[in-house]
Amino acid sequence: MDSIGIILFILNVILIIVTTRKINRFMTLKQDYRSIEENIQAMVRENTDIIEVILSELEDKITEAKLLMKQPIKAIPEDTEQDRPNLMPEAINQTNFDMIELYKRGMSVQEIAKRVGVSQGEIKLKINLYNRMKEEDSANSI
Repeated sequence: MDSIGIILFILNVILIIVTTRKINRFMTLKQDYRSIEENIQAMVRENTDIIEVILSELEDKITEAKLLMKQPIKAIPEDTEQDRPNLMPEAINQTNFDMIELYKRGMSVQEIAKRVGVSQGEIKLKINLYNRMKEEDSANSI
């Protein structure tokens, strides 16, 4: 019987050690949880403050917009053909003129960009503007 008592005593000691370790681990996790919870609460408070500032600024902008909407709208005079500047080649700087000339000669956008030293997007934009101006001029001359 003595050996059974010793075995039970050893098992109880092991059980106490394991239980103590589990409790210590639980306490550590509990502290970590509280720390995380405090951090989250601090972030929520900070975000709430930021949102309040943004809402306040937005309300100010809305009030300002309402005041502007109450003001009478000034009539914008219609422009005439004489008021518009002629935007054809004489108003275009030399680089733009060169781009259009190369385009008229059949060069690709990529080739023009390399030759003139301008991005392909800028070349495309200026070609589109040129084509629109050309269409407007031909429509106005009819």
